[in-house]
Amino acid sequence: AIELHAATLAWEGNTLRIHDTVQAVAHEAWSIAQAFGIDEKDVHVTSPYVGGGFGSKTLWQHQVLAAAAAKLAQRPVRMTLSREGVFRVVGG
Repeated sequence: AIELHAATLAWEGNTLRIHDTVQAVAHEAWSIAQAFGIDEKDVHVTSPYVGGGFGSKTLWQHQVLAAAAAKLAQRPVRMTLSREGVFRVVGG
């Protein structure tokens, strides 16, 4: 993975908004909905800039952890993996 991974997540009631650099927007929405037991239509993923796609930008553990943290904290959470974190957590 060349590019760092980062996402900003915020709950608005039972709706989760995710601003991410993910290549698989629909897959991320469906997977997060499954993880949190909510309807897929309540997960809104925006990914306006993916970059070159050289960073395995799909769903990994950090998005799920950030969604849980945002729900627990009741405020938006931004998670950015360090360079080392990308190599440890992200496959590909």
